[in-house]
Amino acid sequence: MAAAFEDLLAEIDRLRSVGEHIEVLADRHPGMADGLVSVAGNIRSIATVLDVFTLIRSKAGGPQDEAPDLKTNRYMN
Repeated sequence: MAAAFEDLLAEIDRLRSVGEHIEVLADRHPGMADGLVSVAGNIRSIATVLDVFTLIRSKAGGPQDEAPDLKTNRYMN
């Protein structure tokens, strides 16, 4: 199960990278900037939702008295 979370976290990083690349395109193409910035924001939002989902699912069923592992808890950092 840990491998699945690691794979998902890697994809989340890729989504954030895609959002950044799209913002660079917006800077290069001012006529399309509004649409591209909107798309980049949506991609970042999806990455955040996936981050929260991963955080919740990785903690589900685990002991509730443990402190969160801040190294893997990227949403909260």
